[in-house]
Amino acid sequence: MYKFILIILSNILILPSSAQLTSLCGYRFNNRIVGGSDSVVNTWPWTVSLNYNFNHICGGTLINQQWVLTAAHCFPNLVASAYKIVSGTNDISQNGLNGTRSAVSKIIIHELFKNTKSYDVALVKLKEPIVYSTKIFPACLPDSNDNFEGQRCYFASWGRTYSGGPVQETLRELSQTVLPEAECQIYAPKDLDQKYCTGAPNSPVDTCQGDSGAGMLCQKTDSKWYVAGLVSYGLGTCNHVGVNMKISYFTEWIHQTINKN
Repeated sequence: MYKFILIILSNILILPSSAQLTSLCGYRFNNRIVGGSDSVVNTWPWTVSLNYNFNHICGGTLINQQWVLTAAHCFPNLVASAYKIVSGTNDISQNGLNGTRSAVSKIIIHELFKNTKSYDVALVKLKEPIVYSTKIFPACLPDSNDNFEGQRCYFASWGRTYSGGPVQETLRELSQTVLPEAECQIYAPKDLDQKYCTGAPNSPVDTCQGDSGAGMLCQKTDSKWYVAGLVSYGLGTCNHVGVNMKISYFTEWIHQTINKN
């Protein structure tokens, strides 16, 4: 197992060789977590905004220098030039000019997604590899046998704070416990093996519109952060159980798709 030393100079990371770069993920450069409020800068360096015609429509998670993981239902069309990925900032006002805006070269929707509540996973390829820094860094992908039930995990995005409300300009975060599968089955019985449920009925905090595609970030015993799930859909009006795609179910598909493209 490799051990790396990350040297930080003016927010730029001095990284190891490109051959070892794929092993780097899940590190944060600000360890403060607020929960249910505005996020502290650099806390979630893999969190990105998916922009369509210069407007935030969904969240996403950077998983390497050129790929973002998000939800399949986020895309009104597959015209890559209509989309941008905004990274490296908590503030997406001014069309994300405070961060890094990356052009998109390819959008790949899971082939079994049929505008339903299953297989709601997509990959976005950036035209150019992104430069890692203390503000931009990838989350780790889970192994295919990882299970995060019962863990306290985190979401960060710019979605609405109540149903029908405005998209937020400042990144917000919240934490929720991943429900046991037996309880999740009550809320999402179809294709349960590819889903995680979080939250509770009449919960004071929940993911909402505009949070779709945002990562559900959990830690493993190595203390790194893994994109264990992504926001797919909710039950009720932003105060109920949320249903998230279980990324360990899709890990093999993600690796195969990236290798082919």
